[in-house]
Amino acid sequence: MNKENNIIIPSFSFSIKDYLQIFNISSLESFNNFMKTRLSSDMSHLTVIRVFTYSMIEYQKSIINSPDLAMNIIKTFLKFTKKSDINADTLYKNILKSKNIEDIYQLII
Repeated sequence: MNKENNIIIPSFSFSIKDYLQIFNISSLESFNNFMKTRLSSDMSHLTVIRVFTYSMIEYQKSIINSPDLAMNIIKTFLKFTKKSDINADTLYKNILKSKNIEDIYQLII
């Protein structure tokens, strides 16, 4: 279901905004704070991938205005998920070109 960019998450029936609100993410800055302080080894990689993907699409316009902050988030994400085969600069550029969640998800899987 896609109503005004309010996509419903199939497994939980939360919108993207609701899902991010659960993790107290309301901006690119709060997402950066989440990545710096709340990631832990007991957090599911799938959860981190979802939070990353949803945040990148939700705050895509902010990413353009804050490239350093976005790169910090991307590098933290790649380090946490141990995705050494993905280049951070390439991922950043592709996130900016993404049209939907699936585009970003395909980049990181």
